[in-house]
Amino acid sequence: MTDIKYKITTVYDDGYESVKEFDSLEEAKSYFINIDERDILHSALCQYGEDSSEEIARKEGKKRK
Repeated sequence: MTDIKYKITTVYDDGYESVKEFDSLEEAKSYFINIDERDILHSALCQYGEDSSEEIARKEGKKRK
């Protein structure tokens, strides 16, 4: 059986990059939903297996006025 992990990579508008790893999709989704689009340039939720990776969801930052 493949060991599947989930990773969220977020780049904030100040240039800081954050990477969080999760064992379950539910935990990853919960964290991803709560990322504030006003504070980021972009964020991606990816699924990683032994020999493949796939982007599941992506958020683009919203410009502040």
